[in-house]
Amino acid sequence: MAVPADWDFDYSLWDLYTPLYISAPSSLRLRCPGLASIRAICKKAGTLNMEQGRIVTYLRSPTGASFWPTVIFRHQTAPGATTPLTFYHVEFRLTAAYLCRYTNAAATNLGAFPVAISNSNNVWYKYRVTWYLSYNEQNQPTLAVHLEYWNGTAWDSKGILYDTTNQGAGSGTNRSGVGARNNHASSQLTIYHDDTEIWTPA
Repeated sequence: MAVPADWDFDYSLWDLYTPLYISAPSSLRLRCPGLASIRAICKKAGTLNMEQGRIVTYLRSPTGASFWPTVIFRHQTAPGATTPLTFYHVEFRLTAAYLCRYTNAAATNLGAFPVAISNSNNVWYKYRVTWYLSYNEQNQPTLAVHLEYWNGTAWDSKGILYDTTNQGAGSGTNRSGVGARNNHASSQLTIYHDDTEIWTPA
């Protein structure tokens, strides 16, 4: 993951957490108020208009079923900002990962990938999210999103979901990053990301 200066954050409730990591010296710890979300959106040169791309990240959710790590792409904001809230994300819940499209903060659920995230404090999961342009059976331009899980020896495909709305196509600004969403009303909860890689098309 790049240095903190390469990211825009929704809140100041983040830090580089040295007691827990995949690669020394730290992981990114995100803490989020009740019924809110936190996003870390990359502003490094070369990542600002990724209409197609890939994110690889380790994630860890030790606090239960109501706080979910996210991988974010096609975020429609210039560097220095995290709003308006128009983007896609994959949200990793306990029994599945959901692809959602946000348009001015209004969410549309586009389907689920069959994965499971453990509550265990001792487990990291490594995922790869790839988004690219495709076409449906009517030859309409379609956003395709492929989710894969690293099983320790190889990438295991969890499926491909599509969105014919293809939000952000041709916009000139398509940023990406990681985050979390807190679905608990009263608690501030914590998740971790580490070894996050953002890949642009060759």
